[in-house]
Amino acid sequence: MTREVRTFPLHPDDRGDLLALELPDVGFDVVRVFVATGPAEPVWRGDHGVPCRELLVLLRGTVEVRVGDDVLHLTERGQAVHLEPGERVVYRLGDDHASVLVLAAAPYRPEDFG
Repeated sequence: MTREVRTFPLHPDDRGDLLALELPDVGFDVVRVFVATGPAEPVWRGDHGVPCRELLVLLRGTVEVRVGDDVLHLTERGQAVHLEPGERVVYRLGDDHASVLVLAAAPYRPEDFG
């Protein structure tokens, strides 16, 4: 399976950048939103089965996303990848406090990640 990386547009002006996601463009009903931010050094996160449809969006820095045999490198803010239930995901947040926004189709349940 070839996984698509999509890019949501940034709207820059002299005050900074605005990244706006229109919820209909996500492709599923969003129930949960979270942000994962790495420390100053690169760190791996995830390493679990995806419990529901998710959209992982790069906010800052770089991230390497591994889903099954697919390896994706998100290097531009606004780049995103869809994750499907049952897929195994691990992602490496790069240097300088990289962060991702994740939109999920189900509420958080600790037992999904144990």
